[in-house]
Amino acid sequence: MDVSVPESGFIEKKPFALRANPLIDVNHPDFLRMEQYFLNLLRNTRFTILEILENTFDSHEIQLFEPVASPPELARLQRDNTLRFQRLLRTRFQGRISTLQLKMAFLYFGLPVAPMKPGGYQVPGPVDLDFGEDATVFRFDPLEFLDDYTERSYGDSSKLVTSTHFSRNPPTQIFTSLGLRGGSLASGAAPVEEEQQPQQEQSQGNGTEVRIYGFQGLVLSYGLDFESFRWATDYILGARHGYTYQARIQIWDNRYIEPEPVAEKIVTLLHGKDVAGMELMRFLRKYIRQSNHYAIFVSYDLDDRPSFFQPQREGDKDNDVITLYNSGTWIGQYMRVPKNLQATYRSNQLVPQYTRTIQSYYERSSHYYLQFDSGITYGILDPPPGVWDEVIAKHAEGGDYVPEIPFTHIAIPDDYVPLLVPGYHNYDTDFSSGSRFTKDDLRIRKIENSIESITKLAEALVTAHPQLGSRGDVAIQTWMPGQDFMNTNIPGQVIETRENSITNAPMSWQLIVHNFRRLRLHARNNKLSAVVRPVYEFYQIHIADAPEYQFAIDINRVTLEEFKNSIKKYLFEEYKGDQEGEVLHLTQTTWGENKTDFAITAKTDEEGWKFITRRITEQDISVSVQNWTSNQGRCPTNVV
Repeated sequence: MDVSVPESGFIEKKPFALRANPLIDVNHPDFLRMEQYFLNLLRNTRFTILEILENTFDSHEIQLFEPVASPPELARLQRDNTLRFQRLLRTRFQGRISTLQLKMAFLYFGLPVAPMKPGGYQVPGPVDLDFGEDATVFRFDPLEFLDDYTERSYGDSSKLVTSTHFSRNPPTQIFTSLGLRGGSLASGAAPVEEEQQPQQEQSQGNGTEVRIYGFQGLVLSYGLDFESFRWATDYILGARHGYTYQARIQIWDNRYIEPEPVAEKIVTLLHGKDVAGMELMRFLRKYIRQSNHYAIFVSYDLDDRPSFFQPQREGDKDNDVITLYNSGTWIGQYMRVPKNLQATYRSNQLVPQYTRTIQSYYERSSHYYLQFDSGITYGILDPPPGVWDEVIAKHAEGGDYVPEIPFTHIAIPDDYVPLLVPGYHNYDTDFSSGSRFTKDDLRIRKIENSIESITKLAEALVTAHPQLGSRGDVAIQTWMPGQDFMNTNIPGQVIETRENSITNAPMSWQLIVHNFRRLRLHARNNKLSAVVRPVYEFYQIHIADAPEYQFAIDINRVTLEEFKNSIKKYLFEEYKGDQEGEVLHLTQTTWGENKTDFAITAKTDEEGWKFITRRITEQDISVSVQNWTSNQGRCPTNVV
């Protein structure tokens, strides 16, 4: 019985009518053959589960096999099929355990089957009739369930709320108070899924600009119609699956800071129905059409009332707020910044809050370039350093209203794998030209193909630092997927491209790709990125205004304490390293192309040191000791 995976990868795809056999039993050779065939496919790291499904089944079968919470008709059908599947396991297929290959064999022959379970390779578990699906134990990443939670409270890591995109949330939720600006609450909006990036299709109406605010940000609308308003309200409150809920709608006069709104109304918003639409629109248009001096604030009916429609900047003694505003989707999200923010702050102190805010726009694997006025970044990775200059400048302007930092996003083709270099922010957004790094480069292939892929990595580094092209003493460190770069607990993989060991590079690359694919076995999300960084055998550390005073050290192999001791020994005897206000300022000076500089304070820990070192791409680093007493920002902890 031939059950091997064909050279092309899959057997011939047959229509449902030619393979359906509702009377097949557990010992039928065709059933055993297909079950073994699916098992072989699942063990093969070349294919994702989606590729297996699309090359075997029709679209309506895939819909039955992928677990859903809506539409309700499909969800009910999946539950009915789950009950029939469990009945078959107790009768005709008695003794068989519920594995993914067994479910696929059931689906192949048209038998009723429970939807597959998301996550890793499945180990059979007990039947759970309450949720209409069999329980599953995951063999790897036991903490994967934590991805179903999201930080949505102005970056305050002590305040977590459940993300409403989790499939079995209750229809309404009550959130704990943030204690920010008079008891305001977090809305708990879910991260935007990549495949459903919010694009507002709003009626231009009368052309009046309407801003709809919530506790976490705002949505801009032109004109005012019920569908646009309902979309904005759902987004702000995190009701991403059309839950029925009660909302408080407030009208504020944006010309004055008053303790109370001009008007307020509690409405019930029903999923898929316009029951409250006419009455609600009459209430809103009574004010909005009179003047553009009014702003709308929405919250759940049980939330505490806000003290104003925007965060009041003087209301928090420790933090201030700015808005990261996506001018492409007309959505703004609040970002927390230090109250005493000024030019002495460095990116390693501000990036964590930025990352948390950007995560509220996109998932961690967001496949977008973000275009700021000062350059381009990718997804949740660090913004261009010029963004911080803009943040500091707008923060210094003061005023009663929250300043905005605009950006737009640029979609990237699904098969394109951006190669991102720390500190480089001038990426080419013309995806039709040049040598592209794609998902094909992340397959285990022949040696010559590995060399071709490594060459693309090297070219990305040379694009960022042209002087690297003539050097033979540089290795390549990479993180795949690129968001792993943001987690200091994940070390980058090194490809030895130095002249004395370059013959080992293809094997190093194949090992990296093998490990990458093994950890992402059958992963659904194929939108990927990679971070690449040049690595040197040693780094030259010197005094900023006296380069003759220097020492060599491998910053990638020493601890922060060892680095500080070397600074004391070779450069600054008076440097203490543990005094508040004393800052070690690091600047990259080999070519000065990586403009990202860093501040090591008394609060910087080992995690903060790793955060810094992986962003260094130049070999020469100038150091100065500064007395920045106002710089009390904490160095980062992991945010992904």
